Amino acid sequence: MNAPHTNGFTLIELIVVFSVMAIIATISLASFDSYTNSQKLRTSVLDIKTLLQQARSESINQLKPASCTGTLQGYEVRICAGNTCNNSANDYELDALCSVVPNGILISGSTFPSGVTLDANGTTQKSFRFIPITGGIVQGGTIMLDGANSAKQSIVLTTSGVIQ
Repeated sequence: MNAPHTNGFTLIELIVVFSVMAIIATISLASFDSYTNSQKLRTSVLDIKTLLQQARSESINQLKPASCTGTLQGYEVRICAGNTCNNSANDYELDALCSVVPNGILISGSTFPSGVTLDANGTTQKSFRFIPITGGIVQGGTIMLDGANSAKQSIVLTTSGVIQ
């Protein structure tokens, strides 16, 4: 006698398939979270490098904001610690330095995304002043950022204004 032929899956087969799918989903979710955190750090580094390039470019070209009525003394990128920015909500900002305005004129600024912070131990300089015409900076240094899972990335500036 032949057994009756049935269509479909057994309960055990379905449980095994859904268990495997749950394990794969958990692993991919953890990988996605790690990827997101590393992208936040990378984006922050690129944003600061872009701001430094903008400061260098505007300094070389001697572009003076309309609100700068005095002599343009350069551009400064500040990595804020202890409310040293013109806008205390910013973590970093670009300022035009004019002889009439002692703290500079805020050009742009931003904050770090969640999970990204300034590494005070690895950062040697928190203010980079670009000199007009030459595009060099007064003092070189390193900016070190910390991300999630002990990830770190650095930005190095030479006195000639080269950003690495």
